[in-house]
Amino acid sequence: MKFNLPRNSSRVHHREKCEAIMHREIEVIIEENRIEKLHITDDCVQAERLRDAGQAVLIYLHKGNRQQDFSSFRYAVEDPETVDGAFAERVVRRHLNLPWTILETNRCIVRETVEEDAKAIVAMYQDKEVAKYMPPLPINVEEVRDMITAYRKEIYGLYEFGIWTIIEKSTGQIIGRAGLEMKEEGPELGYMIDASRRNQGYATEVCKAILNYAREELGIKEMLAFVQLYNEASLTVCRKLGFTSKEMVERDRKVYSKMNRTL
Repeated sequence: MKFNLPRNSSRVHHREKCEAIMHREIEVIIEENRIEKLHITDDCVQAERLRDAGQAVLIYLHKGNRQQDFSSFRYAVEDPETVDGAFAERVVRRHLNLPWTILETNRCIVRETVEEDAKAIVAMYQDKEVAKYMPPLPINVEEVRDMITAYRKEIYGLYEFGIWTIIEKSTGQIIGRAGLEMKEEGPELGYMIDASRRNQGYATEVCKAILNYAREELGIKEMLAFVQLYNEASLTVCRKLGFTSKEMVERDRKVYSKMNRTL
């Protein structure tokens, strides 16, 4: 992924009071043959005008515009020169509501969950082992789509991480979900693998990559995992990943092994 920041793309406009407005356009390559623009501005009126026109906007904050209300905008920087390709792409993808590819392993792609995944997710939750150890999920696909829409906005949009979708490279099929969520005690690892792909090392492969991502990209230093009592398969996976049991705790009238590891 690349973006271009030509020096001559920075334009300064002047209003009646001779207040300078900084406006810079960045070309962001989202995917092959698709280029989108990111607009950096320090003026609220111009930012709102650009957003209303369907453009992605990044606010430039400085001491001269602190009195302006930018509360309706998600992203801001204090130094436009620090905007790199990854951050520019993230801003544009959030604006366009495009899923973010988190990481790849030898056999899998891990990306943000989208509404189109609902049918596959509902199907996975019909498995008895999933129903036994995972929180219940509506069987209505449209309800799950609505849940995914809210999750993308409230979790991905706020934390920039969450539980993601696992796609098998060789088939393109959704084979599970995995990721991390911020709970009261700290970040917690979670995963679910489709019945047809269990006992093939997928959980260990994907979760190992997620732990590396959490350390390298998110700066997380310690990870928790809560595994329900008698879920031997998940206990084995967590031990392979370097987790150790700390204590037994109760959640929703079920007993869990609270595990942790330093990243």
